[in-house]
Amino acid sequence: MSADVLDSLARVLRLDAVETDHLHQLADSPRVAIATSANPDVPPWARRLLDSLAPAPAYVLGPTWDYLAWNDEQATLFPQLATLEAPHRNLVWAMFAVPETLAAHHRLGGRRRRVLSQFRADITPLRDDPTVAALIDALHNASDEFATWWERHDVAAFQTRLRRFRTPNGPRVFEYQQLVAAGAPQLRFVVQLPLPPDSLQ
Repeated sequence: MSADVLDSLARVLRLDAVETDHLHQLADSPRVAIATSANPDVPPWARRLLDSLAPAPAYVLGPTWDYLAWNDEQATLFPQLATLEAPHRNLVWAMFAVPETLAAHHRLGGRRRRVLSQFRADITPLRDDPTVAALIDALHNASDEFATWWERHDVAAFQTRLRRFRTPNGPRVFEYQQLVAAGAPQLRFVVQLPLPPDSLQ
């Protein structure tokens, strides 16, 4: 199917830019096959960047949202991260299958659905990869909410947002930002900028 036809279909369906791009990727033939069995290397400069972002908690995600590296502040904010092992050292797995995540986040329900929509949009080119399929199957088995929401096929782009964490020292509020380095587009740097506790009511 030509790009023009897909664009026309997107207009008829009133799809936004992210949904239109998702439609084009789904229609691409042959499907894109990208190996994800080996996570991309995290270069030394990326680790230095993470450390330089303190006191903001920050981490690096790979193409399938696996946690590849993080700074000490992130480890303090989410201690369970260090205990997750492949293939479960993954942001979506942490959001849906790690009980401590629900306990640490304030009003997590709606945010999980948005995260899932962003994840679906990001992994569309990798949808046939066995690693991705195994992760999706495991999440289906681990979370009824994931299984229900995944079947809705929602897609969305990343948006800056505020998030409140419950910590032993009281609530903490962060503004989420996402950075992609020009020399390493396969890596996503997620930075959580600390804000006053009353920033999110």
